[in-house]
Amino acid sequence: CVCVCVWSWNMAISLLVFVELSIYGAAFICGIVTAALLTVTQGEFGSQCLLYGTARWNATGQSLGVERFGSMSLCGFVCAVSVGIAIYCFCTVFYFIYTSCIEEASRCPDAERMNWTFPYNGSTFHQNITSAETSTWVNFTFWLLVLALLILQRRKHEDFPPMAGTDSEWSAVVAGTTSETKPLIPSGP
Repeated sequence: CVCVCVWSWNMAISLLVFVELSIYGAAFICGIVTAALLTVTQGEFGSQCLLYGTARWNATGQSLGVERFGSMSLCGFVCAVSVGIAIYCFCTVFYFIYTSCIEEASRCPDAERMNWTFPYNGSTFHQNITSAETSTWVNFTFWLLVLALLILQRRKHEDFPPMAGTDSEWSAVVAGTTSETKPLIPSGP
């Protein structure tokens, strides 16, 4: 009985399912890498989108310059789709692993009644694991509720002014010079 959700390969898994899950895993990695690298590239070019932009070689200066940037919505769309696909693929793989663990765990209550080798006492391990799983899902639900409340608060108070005070960090906020207002990746040397 594997009740701590260690996925066992002795489960009946077809080659096609394994290939499908491998493709989902690869698509997840590619989606995250695409979004991350596109975002980094935008940061290196002053938050501008290079997709479908125009560059021109300056023969006198021996340098390549950007003549026209691409549409910002294009970069946003590519990033959003990449992250969306990555989330879908991750959830699909996670769901398969989770349901596989549920199938394995369905035999675990019987193991609580069996004798365990010394020094182990497995008389309540399934009950404890089930309670921990329930607690995790409740915790996850609370985090989703907190996220929803933060989004609602943000939408309700979009023009909420930042705090001002004697603290140097808050004084810098009022002056507009905090690190929060600077781009994540500077656009030059």
